[in-house]
Amino acid sequence: MVQDLANSALVREEETLQPLAEQWSGTVTKLEMISNELNTNYQKTVVEPMKKFSTIMPSTQTAVKKREQSLQEYSRYLAKVEKYREKERTGPNVVKLDAARKALLWAKDDFETQNSVLTGELPRFYERRIDYVQPCFQALIKSQVKYYTDAHNFYTDLSRQLSGEKDDQPSDVYNQRIQQKLAEIRALSITLDD
Repeated sequence: MVQDLANSALVREEETLQPLAEQWSGTVTKLEMISNELNTNYQKTVVEPMKKFSTIMPSTQTAVKKREQSLQEYSRYLAKVEKYREKERTGPNVVKLDAARKALLWAKDDFETQNSVLTGELPRFYERRIDYVQPCFQALIKSQVKYYTDAHNFYTDLSRQLSGEKDDQPSDVYNQRIQQKLAEIRALSITLDD
């Protein structure tokens, strides 16, 4: 839009509009640059760290599933041992009971090992995720503050340039000029007084 305005016939014909259009175009260019910088900072501070963090989640979920499978296996062997205890004590049943007890001990050790690792590591993992994510969002917030501060300053400067206000001109003098211009506009026969 700014480029269309800067290249329009009206701006080229009217000498006073050309510098204003160029100032506006320059401000828009600056805003595009800081907008690109904000997008780059967003990629670096949020997107890339979250991608790295998300690679950890599948291995954590796999460990939890493996623990659940180990618990199911332990429960299954426990049920087998109980089943063989209730049966009559014959030779084959005693052999099956001993085999089930050995499998139960193995399944119990496997489950307890996995359970102790997860119960120790998962709370630390969940506590540290905040330590990992918080600096990312702090950096993003700082980038946004810088972006919006710069954008505000650019628009303020552009507003002063377009209105002809000088930095050393007091705001009450500027307001008087505005009121004077509005009075001149009201004096025209094409406007209505309120």
